[in-house]
Amino acid sequence: MKARNVLINASPIVRLVTHLDVSRAQLAEVAAHWRAFLAR
Repeated sequence: MKARNVLINASPIVRLVTHLDVSRAQLAEVAAHWRAFLAR
């Protein structure tokens, strides 16, 4: 995920936080990367 500029805390609980200026398209891109990561 880091290679795709998505930083996620590695604790037992995953918490995703965005800045206010993140667009819907950017959120969709992160969701797609997250799905691909979990499918591995």
